Amino acid sequence: MDGATGAVAFRDGRPVSAVAFTFRDDRIVALDITTSPERLRALDLVHPDA
Repeated sequence: MDGATGAVAFRDGRPVSAVAFTFRDDRIVALDITTSPERLRALDLVHPDA
């Protein structure tokens, strides 16, 4: 998400949430979670089976 390491959850081939991880000293120190349909549409996401 925005160049960060992250994960995306899909339902029926559509993204329903995205999580970006912020790391410091090899530890996750923050999560940026979005479930906003508008924000998810703005991201360049592709389902792995597509």
